[in-house]
Formats: sequence, C-alpha cells, structure tokens
Amino acid sequence: MNTQFCKWLISIPVCLCLVLGASSALAKKPKPPPDPVIDGAACADSVSFFPAFVYTVDNELFLSNADGDCAIPIYKTDWSIGGAPSNLSYRWYGDVYSGNGIITWSEQRLDRYRYTYQWLNSKIMLLHFTVNERIIDQTLPITPSILLEAPDTIPVGNVFDPDLSPSGDRVLIAGFENYEDYFIDEILIDCAPPEQCRNRIFGGWVNEYGDYYNTNGPHYSPDEKRIYFELVNYPNRRLVFIEKDENGEWSADPTLILDHDDGGLGYGSVGYWDHDNDGYAEEVFAHPRDFLGYRSIEILDVEACVAGASDCVVGKNGEDIIIEGYGPSFTSFSDGPPDLLFLHELTTFREYDLTTGVIRTLKTVHGAGSINSAD
Repeated sequence: MNTQFCKWLISIPVCLCLVLGASSALAKKPKPPPDPVIDGAACADSVSFFPAFVYTVDNELFLSNADGDCAIPIYKTDWSIGGAPSNLSYRWYGDVYSGNGIITWSEQRLDRYRYTYQWLNSKIMLLHFTVNERIIDQTLPITPSILLEAPDTIPVGNVFDPDLSPSGDRVLIAGFENYEDYFIDEILIDCAPPEQCRNRIFGGWVNEYGDYYNTNGPHYSPDEKRIYFELVNYPNRRLVFIEKDENGEWSADPTLILDHDDGGLGYGSVGYWDHDNDGYAEEVFAHPRDFLGYRSIEILDVEACVAGASDCVVGKNGEDIIIEGYGPSFTSFSDGPPDLLFLHELTTFREYDLTTGVIRTLKTVHGAGSINSAD
C-alpha cells in the first residue's frame, strides 16, 4: 500500500480527536459573568451626605456622596458627555435623607466621515431622579430625556454649556449658528409647544472698537436675577453679567466684572460667602484662570470687582486665594460656608475649605471629565 496514503488514513482519526477535544474544552469553558447589578442603595450607609455631587468618567455619569468614597453609576451613553468641566449642571431639592435631583449636560458624538473624524451636532440632556432614605428609587441606569438637539440643517450650529436654574424649571444654554453668531438662550422645562419654550437672552456682542465677542459658560445667580458669562475675542476675555429689571426684562448691555487675556475658557461657579466676616454673605464667583503657566481658580467678590476695588480677588491672610485646578463648583451640602469642589490634572477630585484654606483629595479617577455639586 502506498505509504503516503497510509499516513493520510491515520491522520483522519487524529484530526477528529483533536476537533472533538477542542469542542469539549469549549463546552466546558465557563460563561462570562453577567454584568453586575447596579444597586441604588449602595450609598445608603454612607457617613457623608448622598447624593452630594455628580461627575463623569468618559461616557458615564455617577452620583457620589460628599466624601467621594461611594458612587453609583446612573447613566451611560455611546456619545461623549460634556467635553469641558462646565458642561454639567446638577441641582438637589430635598434634605439629607430624601428629595429629588435634576441633572443637565451636553452630549456630542465623534463620527467617521470618509477618511476623517468629525464632531456631530450636540444635544442637551435632562435627567430626573428621586431618593428616599438615601436610596435611589428608579431602576438603574436611568434613561434621560433630550431637552434640545442642534439641527444638522441650515443654519448650521451647535449648543453647549447648559446651566440648570436654582428653581429647576429652566435651563440656560450657549450656542452658535453659522459658526459665528453666538448666543445665550433660556429653555423652559415641561413646556409646550417647543417653539414657545425657547427664548433668546443675549446675542453676539460688539465692543466700542467693532470687535465681535463670542459668549461662553452662562450661569444663573442664586436668586436668578443675574446671568454670568464670558465674552471672548481671543485672547481677550471679559467676565460679565446681565440682570433683570423691575419688569423682568434682561439688560441688553453687560456689566463688566473682570477684563483679562489669560483665561482658558473659564466656566465658573456662583455662590454666597461672607469672606470678610462682616455678617453679610457677598456674591462671589469662582473664576478659572491661567496663572503663572498653570490652570488655576481665583474667587472674585463680584461687587468689589464691578467697583474696581483693590480687593476684587478674595484673599486669605493677606494673599489672594489662587487654587491650582479647574472646573470649580461651590457646594451647598456642607455646614456653614460653602466649600469648593474642583478637578486637578484630570485625575483627582479635590475640595477647598473656604474657612481654613485646606485642600483635601476626595477621589482619584483617571479619565474624569467634569464635576458639579448639588448647588
């Protein structure tokens, strides 16, 4: 018999054995464990207040307790959340045990177009949640609603930087049309029809020399009588506000707080703080700034800045308060004066104690994108 033919006949059962052995091994291979169940009661026994602040990591949204040692994922998307520390706004309505929260943010998707990548128009999202005895009521993850989506037709534009009003019934957004016409709009929540729920608050601004300025980072004041934002004509930046008159109309001309050329698209935070211990809490603004080559935060006494006073930047022990970091957010869940949450190096959440000046690290999270406290 031909030797090659014999080898071929012998190889057939060997191959069959190998195939059967492999199939058996695959059959015995354990299945991957199911995705862990998200527990809405995971932070119920936290020593510190929950839910104190919200933050993002990549494309996922988390609620955290005040100490940062317990967090619950509440939403995940295929889109990019935020894109800057400002693009996230959270309000809490309740006490230390129960209440409801509202979060708004912007999402944007990076899509491949032929051989390049391009950002598609963004959408403004809105998420409601309730907590009873420190336990999240809804099934997790929670499905948010779309408050607004930028059109992909003429006029081409985008929307971003949402800020939820302290009363929780409206949202401020910044945006542009035709890549140059910047604006600030206000959108009413739970309103219909949609075309009657969106109002133009402020349009593009031209200074006395004919220079056009973009608008960025609108924020309500705590009493909702002012809107703070930045006017930008790079490298010049003007931190300003508009305010309501006795008829409820917004002023057309912005009031200047600070004029500078070393800011890095500063999206700040507004709060009250009796920083001079005179028994009166002044309106203060945590203002991101580029200072001596690093990203930093200074705290401004708004009225002192408007008056051109030398103590415009709040100080401690005779020196201006300069904090290395960005994405500041005043807290409202701490006793006494507020503290200031902020990001540092895209990896850590830190808290600045306004009373003592002490900074503590709450949490180290690689890929952190934004943070916002329960204002």
